[in-house]
Amino acid sequence: MRHVKFVALIFAGLLMAQNNPITGSMTFSSPEANLGFLTLDYVNPARASAVLGGFANPAAFGRISHLEFDAGLGFTNSSTMRTNVTLLDSSEYNDALVVPFDIETKDAGGIYGFGFGVKFAMFGAGFGILKPYKFGVDINNNTTFPLNFHGQIIDTLLIQNRDSANLYSSVEMHWSVEGTVETRVRGIGGLSLEARPMFFGAGIGFGPLSLGAAFKITKYSGGGNPLIVAQSMAVVNMTGTSPDYAGGVNATVGFQHTISSVTIASHISGTRKAFAVGANLSLGILKIGGYFENGFKTALSGDYIYIATQADFSSLCILDVDTANIYISGHTIHQDTTITGYINVAKDDITHERYSANLELPAYKAAGLGLSVGIVDAFISGSIPQKGNIHYANFGLFARPPLPHFKLRAGISISTQYYYTQNGKLIPLTVLPYMGAGASIPLNLGSIPFGPTLGLPVTLDISAKSNVLSLTGKIIEKMVDSPDFKIESTPNPLKTLSFGVGVRVEL
Repeated sequence: MRHVKFVALIFAGLLMAQNNPITGSMTFSSPEANLGFLTLDYVNPARASAVLGGFANPAAFGRISHLEFDAGLGFTNSSTMRTNVTLLDSSEYNDALVVPFDIETKDAGGIYGFGFGVKFAMFGAGFGILKPYKFGVDINNNTTFPLNFHGQIIDTLLIQNRDSANLYSSVEMHWSVEGTVETRVRGIGGLSLEARPMFFGAGIGFGPLSLGAAFKITKYSGGGNPLIVAQSMAVVNMTGTSPDYAGGVNATVGFQHTISSVTIASHISGTRKAFAVGANLSLGILKIGGYFENGFKTALSGDYIYIATQADFSSLCILDVDTANIYISGHTIHQDTTITGYINVAKDDITHERYSANLELPAYKAAGLGLSVGIVDAFISGSIPQKGNIHYANFGLFARPPLPHFKLRAGISISTQYYYTQNGKLIPLTVLPYMGAGASIPLNLGSIPFGPTLGLPVTLDISAKSNVLSLTGKIIEKMVDSPDFKIESTPNPLKTLSFGVGVRVEL
């Protein structure tokens, strides 16, 4: 075995256009963003008046009917987003290994929430459960990328010398390496995080004014074990010359190495509690409302293992070169047949992190404000950013054109949850921007057989919305804030259209 001095090695670019990307899926859900298109009574603190609206503003409990049931659901839709992920950083010895990922983005459907409430005189109470906020990534695919491989390596070989009394001479060789390295990139496994909100509360209504309080419980769960690995394999041709002798040699050498791998294993669970108070005031065409929330300190238990390996090409060496068929004669290097050997990366850069303990989440403060004036609704809410904590933010702007027989609304809604690290980095858990429209149609089911005795006033809510990730891709990229992650293209909003339906029964 002869360890050689490495002079220059360049991987001269990935032939991206000729190769299929790695594919995976990203699943997310935001119950508030989806419920908001069914009715603004669920999300605007100024209009909160249904049981499920008690999550956005507890004042809604003071405006529920004597007996009320709310439910809303949405249908799954999916689209594709193109991203680039850097698996191997560039250095003076190699170019970066940048792999395209086609990620299917899935807006999880299902029941986004249901609630039940009752009211006695001025006092109302109720509870509700929302679909979990979810973020999950799954990969199960592999593809191959050819790499143009060329460079120069300086080696020292022990060669038979027929011009010398000594049988062998140590000869400095300058190898020129040319070839193509096939790099197989494989991804398997996934990661997910869910946060399921539940809440209950009470309120009181004084004519146009309503006040309320609520207790919120959020159950966190998640984990996974994804693996991404890039392995190179090739047979490379080399030509060698010596500054001390005429002639040269040809060699065929093999190359096989795992040039990059990342594996993660994690599990997380825990429960978070919060207390909120709110109020809203309805004065005809003007409605205003707000809430304040205090989240209590809690701990999430979890295990986390991260292992990353990258080949260090500065440690490249040539091993087991067969010199039996080359010799020196007449101060010239001669060769009977092509010689063989193989190239090896002698050292890898390894990062190993392990964490197994409780993740302490400090207490937090949050607030929201809503306004409804004329045909315009606007609202904003969120927690005050604090390092080492999980936070959320919501924003909505809607127009409500006056139409007879049913209520119509159209607008935009953005909902996000993120983790604010101790070093000030924002890690998005969900980023869900939507634009769409919805309608609420009042029905009276008194005509059905049991209707004349019970009476069953029902409001049917329907919605159509589109995930407009194409408008916020760069925002996600900025939040991730990593040179290893780039968003190249996002889906056409027309291809991300999905529908929702809900029902409100008020007795």
